[in-house]
Amino acid sequence: MWKVFYLGESQADRSIGEKKPKLSEEDRPSITELSGYSFKREEFDVEYDNDAELVLADMEFKNTDTEAEHQMKLHVLHIYSKRLDERKRRKHFVLERELLYLDPFEKSLLPEELQICQHYKVFMRFHSKEQHQDFLKNIIEEHRLVKRIQDLQVTHSSTHYDDVTTLSLEIL
Repeated sequence: MWKVFYLGESQADRSIGEKKPKLSEEDRPSITELSGYSFKREEFDVEYDNDAELVLADMEFKNTDTEAEHQMKLHVLHIYSKRLDERKRRKHFVLERELLYLDPFEKSLLPEELQICQHYKVFMRFHSKEQHQDFLKNIIEEHRLVKRIQDLQVTHSSTHYDDVTTLSLEIL
């Protein structure tokens, strides 16, 4: 009726309901480590469109190829070249914008503000680095002003209500 389970060494020291200890800044992997970028080789472990080379793996130019086959293989090489150009463009974008490092501006933001910045990162490709930084600062400033106005309106309406209540009580 009763089943006995053996808790091995790996599970014996587990605590139920306890939170996992948080890693210190030194123990956490950096963004560059997580991205898989190798500075010495100047490339990522997994590149954009990493399987682009598979199309060429078995392709051979032979003397027995017809003109149509030859043209098709040249067209495949042209497409592969465009894919490599796009890979190079994206890598240059990441390195130029220093996206492998934490942005000091974003470190200073509240979680809600950081989420807003993440939402607007899709527009980064349309701006220069400086323009995008200014754009984000303006968006965050606007968010803070709107939030402050809302807080003041709530305070004003509750103060106004208290004044009316006090006035009503004085009249009675």
